[in-house]
Amino acid sequence: MPAEIVWAALDCPGGWSSDLTGRPMVLGTMTAEVLRLPRVDERCVVVGRLDQTDDRRSSTSTTLYGGDTALLARAEAVWVRVDPEVFNRLAAP
Repeated sequence: MPAEIVWAALDCPGGWSSDLTGRPMVLGTMTAEVLRLPRVDERCVVVGRLDQTDDRRSSTSTTLYGGDTALLARAEAVWVRVDPEVFNRLAAP
């Protein structure tokens, strides 16, 4: 499995650990470390955690565990709050 897929798996769970429905956010930065790539048929568990939040930012951590519960990858991210009106205007086709 490519490392890019692992990075993608680490991205969203951290964001969803914050209240995205009440406060839209976009990914500001993400730093990840892949310790081992999962096998294509390996069952994995991804855990997202909200570490800290303030008026403008949320810091999150995400971990990926393999079928044997070994840590495969981890990431830390900063999510930045955006004004819902600006977000909706930019997202419109």
